[in-house]
Amino acid sequence: MATEYCRQNVHQKSQVWCFLFLTICFTLCGAGACSPLDMGGGGQKKWVESLAAGNSAMKAGDYAAAETSFVTAEKLCAKDFGKDDPRRATCLAYLAEMYRAQQEYRKAALIYKELIEIKEKTDPKSADLANFRAQYGEVQRKIKDYNLDADPNSPKAKAKAKSATEGKNHTAGKRKEH
Repeated sequence: MATEYCRQNVHQKSQVWCFLFLTICFTLCGAGACSPLDMGGGGQKKWVESLAAGNSAMKAGDYAAAETSFVTAEKLCAKDFGKDDPRRATCLAYLAEMYRAQQEYRKAALIYKELIEIKEKTDPKSADLANFRAQYGEVQRKIKDYNLDADPNSPKAKAKAKSATEGKNHTAGKRKEH
């Protein structure tokens, strides 16, 4: 009976000390005497803030600011979480959609390609992956339809542009003769 009494007494005292310890900790931290522990959430907050800033800029039609914010978020995710992290894929998705909305199809295609690679590694059965593949296909069709797949600096493209310009000048000269 005496041992039972001792066990209960020790248990009650340990509860009191635990309560006092927690009360002191919460009081000190609440008063600003200590900073919260960063359990890796610092990067989480920064990339989310960058995405939010990019969305706000995009809604306002400020695509340059949106691009800067989305690229910043993507770089933060790559640095803090790794190149194949789903959070980075989220950033790439926003960036690709922004390029697609601006009809910058070549840039969008490059981003969609990388985005699809990440999603295939991290979530191969997701509906998002199927959606990104469809958007990538649409962008590829636009590139082909608008003949954007050719490098404008290639010798073949320069020759084609030159002949088109000469053809316009030649037909313009003939009109004047008549």
